[in-house]
Amino acid sequence: MSRNKVRLESLCELTFDTLIGSSYFYRLAHICQQIQRIIIINKNLKANHGTAKLIEFQKNLKYFKWIDEFVEDDDDFDWEQLGDPYTEIFNLLKKHANTLNHFEVSIQYDHDDLIVYDYSFLQYTLLELHNLKILEINSPIFLNNDDFNKKLEMVAYRNLEILKIDYADIYQVTCMVKYTSLCLRELRIDDFDWDYDNYDDVTLNFFRTICENCFLIEYLSIPMFFENQFIEFEKLLKKCQKLRSLNVKDTYCDEESEFIYGDYLLNTLIREASTNLREIGIPYDIKLSLKTLETFFEKWKGRPAVSINLGDISFYRKNNSYMKLFDKYKIEGYGI
Repeated sequence: MSRNKVRLESLCELTFDTLIGSSYFYRLAHICQQIQRIIIINKNLKANHGTAKLIEFQKNLKYFKWIDEFVEDDDDFDWEQLGDPYTEIFNLLKKHANTLNHFEVSIQYDHDDLIVYDYSFLQYTLLELHNLKILEINSPIFLNNDDFNKKLEMVAYRNLEILKIDYADIYQVTCMVKYTSLCLRELRIDDFDWDYDNYDDVTLNFFRTICENCFLIEYLSIPMFFENQFIEFEKLLKKCQKLRSLNVKDTYCDEESEFIYGDYLLNTLIREASTNLREIGIPYDIKLSLKTLETFFEKWKGRPAVSINLGDISFYRKNNSYMKLFDKYKIEGYGI
């Protein structure tokens, strides 16, 4: 046996792109079968069957990361050219469900027309990966799919510690975290889908699920909520005493309620939030009055300083009174 072959047999991590010829991966698959971490940079519009074979032959795959880089400018790309570089590989990943604990996917897609391509391969792969600890998704996975939703209700991600998604349906996220057995530490969602009739019920269920099953969480993104969910939000704050970061995400707030909502939010955080809280994210649609901000800063004294990330920062920069207030409290350690 050659020295190089011996070295390859002990290979435990591999990063590569899909422009490499399939024959190379066919040969590699018969030698390297103990790879634990695979990172694939996809630059191919079609399937690379050798890559699929390499994944199929692994015996202890724990970490999988897929990054699309087949187009530099999404706006100028003709999406009808895209073949199917995904399905074969992602179907094979289901066979590694018992060992895979890290799954990270970033897929390029047409932001103007999500239905131009079928991304269900990713949805149905996730249904099988029950042993995940870390799940990061940057793709249009959370599309309306009744069949997927019904099956997702039956899946338990009991070991899930970190869930990061760029765009998510509130109902589907709730399903994914409700059986995490208090393991969940981070739930980071960039944007929540809120365009449906039962928004109130879905949001209420989300809050109750976090409160009952995820109360050891430290980093949490939540959708904006209405007055009839105030009590549940306050219960969540009381229960989640390890919470370090709370980010409220845009859904909808009419102009008449922008300041009222902001006043309620900060006053509630003063009363109910954990002393561990270090970061607050305020979305674009919520505005904070000078009085609300100053009251918050004054009443927060005695706790560790907190950073407030403002979605509509230009609104505050236009008013010199806000800037003076920010400068005053930055000296005391607050971040704006």
